[in-house]
Amino acid sequence: APNTLYYYQVISGSLSSSVGSFKTSPLPGNAATIDGHIRFLVMGDNEDSSSVKFDSLMVKAKRKCEQKYAGAINENISGILMLGDQVNDGGLRSYEKVHFGKSKYLSNVLPIQTTVGENEVDGTLGLSIYNKLFYYDSLKYKGISSNTENYYAYQVGNVLIVNLSTEHTGNVQFAWLQQIFAAATADPTVHWIISLGHRPYQAEQFVGDISSWIRNSVVPYLSSSPKYLMHIGGHHHLYARGQSKDSPVYNVISGGASYSQYWTTSTEQDMDDVQKTIPNWSYNIIDIDVPN
Repeated sequence: APNTLYYYQVISGSLSSSVGSFKTSPLPGNAATIDGHIRFLVMGDNEDSSSVKFDSLMVKAKRKCEQKYAGAINENISGILMLGDQVNDGGLRSYEKVHFGKSKYLSNVLPIQTTVGENEVDGTLGLSIYNKLFYYDSLKYKGISSNTENYYAYQVGNVLIVNLSTEHTGNVQFAWLQQIFAAATADPTVHWIISLGHRPYQAEQFVGDISSWIRNSVVPYLSSSPKYLMHIGGHHHLYARGQSKDSPVYNVISGGASYSQYWTTSTEQDMDDVQKTIPNWSYNIIDIDVPN
């Protein structure tokens, strides 16, 4: 049933887990919370296996959400959007120890939607492990599927999430995006479109280390719709926020979940379409007020 809290337990032989819970998505166009909101946590680049930064962000994000919103976290947060480089490399141990091991503070109560970054395709195994662990090729919007784990789209209430791969750019992915965009433009239940991709739209540190495909093709194309809200990228281990000069579309970096990236460590430049860059560990909350 939609927008319903379910409880579960995993049992294997004589072993059993604690009781977990998850909440299903609301119907298209509807809110997810009693007070009329849809909310997402955003985290990126939690690849550092040698530190507890991502563990700390998970714990503090959970604490902050419980302080801000009454009730259990999965009654107020619909899911976690991760922006790629969830692992050190494409090996199974990296998924076990880094992604799943460090996500344990919230993964039993919140769905985690991952993105393909360069670390996922790194190593001799490439995406073979990723493709066995995640089942995004079954996700459809208006019957449209990418038929791949690399990129996918899905609707939560009145929000359409378009999860792109900046590692697989080209005509095939863009043709799929055009189908998704045409359907969303005509869909009265979609009020907001949010795109995600590992490499960002713009960066004031490590200047030029962005996705030219996102900047020159994807964002300009999606910006033709008043429903398009923002593009979120990672890759840079910090927080940044900007806005297009030509449309009310935000570009955000939320990659501050692992290795520190401080000032003076790279080529830096003040960009006109970036209002703020903070080299610090970070997570973000997106809060959609559905009725208003």
